[in-house]
Amino acid sequence: MTNRLLVAVTMTAREAARNRTACVLALILPLLFYGLALLMTSERIVVFQLASRSLEPDIEVAGRSEALVFMALIAIGFMSAFFGVNLMQKHSDTNRRLVICGYRPSELVLSKLLVLAGSVVIVSLYCLALMTPFFVPRHPATVLAGLILIGYVYGCYGLMIGALWRRELESMFSVILLTNIDVGWLQHPAFYSEAENKAFIHWLPAYWPVQAAMSGAFADYGLGPSAMGALAYGTILLFIAILVFWRHVRMAVPRRSQSMVAAR
Repeated sequence: MTNRLLVAVTMTAREAARNRTACVLALILPLLFYGLALLMTSERIVVFQLASRSLEPDIEVAGRSEALVFMALIAIGFMSAFFGVNLMQKHSDTNRRLVICGYRPSELVLSKLLVLAGSVVIVSLYCLALMTPFFVPRHPATVLAGLILIGYVYGCYGLMIGALWRRELESMFSVILLTNIDVGWLQHPAFYSEAENKAFIHWLPAYWPVQAAMSGAFADYGLGPSAMGALAYGTILLFIAILVFWRHVRMAVPRRSQSMVAAR
C-alpha cells in the first residue's frame, strides 16, 4: 500500500505542477487580496469579539491589520477548495483504470489530499510572508496554523464536491456559494459581533480555522480547541469524499474487473 500511495502522490504532484495557470494564480491571488485590503482600509481602530472566547473582553486592533489576516484566510479558502475540486475531477478515466489495476479508491483520494496539503502549506507560508511587511502577528506560528487549517478544511470540502458532482459548473457553483457566504462574509469578526444567530455560524467549515488565525494574530489564547475542531470537520468531509469516490468508481468498473481487484 505504501508503495502504491507513494507512486500516486508522485504522479499527482507532477500533474499539478504542469498546470502553470493554477500556479500563477496561486501567486497572484494573495497579492490581489492584500492590495485591496491595503487600498480600502486604514489604521482606524475596529472592535470585534472572538467567537470562541465570547466571555473575554472585546479586541481592539487596527482595521488594516484585521483585514490583512482575514484576506489571507479568504484567499487560501478559495484556492484550496478549487484545487481540491480540480484534483478530484481531473483524469477521472485514469483513476478508474488505476482501480482496475489494484489501487484502492482511498489511496487515490489520500494521494490527492497529500498533494493538496503540500500546496496549502506553501501558499500559507507565502501569504504570511506577504503580510509581514505590513503587520506582524503576535503569534506568527499560530496564524500559520490557522491558514493551513482553513486550507485543510476547504481542501477536503473541494475533494468532496469534486466527488459528488461530475461536471464543473455544479462544482464551481458549490465552492463559490459556500466560500463566499462562510469565510468571505459570516466569519468576519465584525459581522459576527453583531450577528443575531451566532450558533449557525459555529457550524460552518471556516469557523475553527478563523478562530485559530485571529487568536494567534491578536490575542494569546491557545490553539488546541480550534485545531481539534478544524481537523475533525475536515476529516469528516474527507471521509465523505472517499465514500462517494469509491461508489462512483465501483459503479464504473465492470464486474469482472471488480472480482479481479477483490482477489488481489
